[in-house]
Amino acid sequence: MSRFRSVKKIVRDILADDHWQARLSELDEFRPVDLVPPLLNLRLDRLETVRWRSATAFGLTAARMAEAS
Repeated sequence: MSRFRSVKKIVRDILADDHWQARLSELDEFRPVDLVPPLLNLRLDRLETVRWRSATAFGLTAARMAEAS
């Protein structure tokens, strides 16, 4: 499985979880640059909740990128 698909699957599992907000810290294990493509792709997910949650996670990831630069 490609790196993109494996990260996307992990991220989707986190965002689809009922306790997704508590699990957002798990995304800190990934470099922001590795999260951006899967998060953008998840904006097209079949579940509306995952689509909205991916936008939230993208905002947090963008904040991490801004802090680093």
